[in-house]
Amino acid sequence: MEKTKLGISVELLGVIVFAAALFGGYFPLLLVAGYILLREENEWLRKSAVQAVTTSIVFSFLIYTVGLIPDALDWFGSLINIFGTSFYFSVVNGIINAVTSALSIIREVLFLLMILKAFKQESIQVPVVDKIIEKYM
Repeated sequence: MEKTKLGISVELLGVIVFAAALFGGYFPLLLVAGYILLREENEWLRKSAVQAVTTSIVFSFLIYTVGLIPDALDWFGSLINIFGTSFYFSVVNGIINAVTSALSIIREVLFLLMILKAFKQESIQVPVVDKIIEKYM
C-alpha cells in the first residue's frame, strides 16, 4: 500500500478529498485538494483531487443556474403586473424546486460512490467532468 507524505495511505487521502467535497464545503475541499496538488506525487490522487473540485463546481453551477429561473420568472411576473395583469408561476417554481432537489440528491449519491471507489483507488467516470480534466490537466 502506497503512503502519502502525510504517512497515510493514498486511498485514505482520496477518500478524504471526496468526503471534504461532500460534507465540508469549498474551504476544506480546496485546502485538501491544494495540498494534494502541491505536495503529492501520485497521479491517481492528483486526478481525484481535481475531479472532486471540478465535480463540486459543476454541480454548484447547475444548482445555482436552475435556482435563478424562479427569480427570472418573478421579475417577469412583476414586469407584467405593472401593466395591471396578474401572472404567477407557482407551478414552474414547484418544478424548479424538484429539479434542484434532484440535482442535490444526484450530487450526494455521486460523491458517496466516489468515496466508496476511492477505498480501492478507483475512479468513477463522469463524462462532463472527465472532458474538462482531460482538456486542462
